[in-house]
Amino acid sequence: YFVNSTGSCLDCHLSCYTCNGSLATNCLNCDPSQSLKNLQISNNTCQSSCLSNQVVVVTNNLSRCTNCHSDCATCDGILSDQCLTCSDINK
Repeated sequence: YFVNSTGSCLDCHLSCYTCNGSLATNCLNCDPSQSLKNLQISNNTCQSSCLSNQVVVVTNNLSRCTNCHSDCATCDGILSDQCLTCSDINK
């Protein structure tokens, strides 16, 4: 639920666990009951996969897409030594 500008308590989008609006693009966290779909948040939207330059980071049982280190084009973690491929800047 979220409180709108008039003070009314309204439902979040079905894919959201917490939100700041009723749209799918207003998610702050994804609904953990949707974990079988492996939903994580990226750009305030719950989706089944992250962008190629992102990795899933789980905090307090909530998944979030987080950008790879700036040295990485793809990664399996957020640190500079977790690149799978390097960014164009570092080739």
